[in-house]
Amino acid sequence: MLISPDKLSRIDLNLLVTLQVLLEERNVTRAAERLFITQPAMSRTLSRLRDLFDDPLFTRAARGLIPTPRAEELQEHLPDLLNAVGNLVSLTEFDPATYEHTFRIAVVEQFGQSLFGPLMAELQKEAPNIVVQAIEYTEGTEDMLAKGSIDFAIDLEKTDEVDIDFLPLLSNQPVIIAGSKHPLASKKKPKLQDLLAYNYVRCFPVDAIKSVPVFDSMLEELGEQRHCFFHTSNLLTALQVVQNSDALMAGPAFILNSELLDKKLVKIELPKELKGMEKVIGLAQHRRTLTSQAHQWLTEKIATITAKHWVVKRK
Repeated sequence: MLISPDKLSRIDLNLLVTLQVLLEERNVTRAAERLFITQPAMSRTLSRLRDLFDDPLFTRAARGLIPTPRAEELQEHLPDLLNAVGNLVSLTEFDPATYEHTFRIAVVEQFGQSLFGPLMAELQKEAPNIVVQAIEYTEGTEDMLAKGSIDFAIDLEKTDEVDIDFLPLLSNQPVIIAGSKHPLASKKKPKLQDLLAYNYVRCFPVDAIKSVPVFDSMLEELGEQRHCFFHTSNLLTALQVVQNSDALMAGPAFILNSELLDKKLVKIELPKELKGMEKVIGLAQHRRTLTSQAHQWLTEKIATITAKHWVVKRK
């Protein structure tokens, strides 16, 4: 049965500590010396304990104090209780080798494909009991961070939400992705009209099917448009189409870091008309987890892997 907070607030934890010492010493004088208080102060505390438990707790004998049955009952539970309280208020040293926890990370697939390979390889060696669940980034991710249903989110834009901390990981300049045998693959500086002469593959999150990509917005400003002949929310599917056709895909350059692609794809730099599409990808987490040693450790792992594999822009 749970004790109400009002009733619990009237219990002085120091009384329980004193009771534990009295049970161990069975002597008022020695107990007072251990707690660095005077014998009269110890006697007053014992009187408060008797009132709290409505029991004499001890009787005096020639050899010291003899606990009552109620005190003996309390002695069975007090050590575990005090240890639990001590563990609750003390900061346990984080050890990745023994730490057990499941971290849930919301991430856009384009970044996740490049991140989780090297990340999980390191966790497997250094933190074998940590489990990572990668979920698709959606528009409700900020709410999920606030509710604690996810630990991190990797996003392209910094949020205005004050309770969400955003750590910039890298600066991403989009490129045009093509198959290695594409006619434009060997062309150093293709013009905008060269790029618009081909079909495009569009890869987008499920909840963004009606949104307008930045690439299309910039083309619209120039009075141009591309023809997207294939739409999918699956990155691997999109890349397979690009590999096996003359279609192009606008996307972040770090997609090409995946070893699975094995030189089957190449990047084509954007023409000068489309420069300025740079995005900063960052790691978002709720402020309540900023002091967690485990979250700090995983944050640094993600940041280190990002810095190792990609051009980084951290502020």
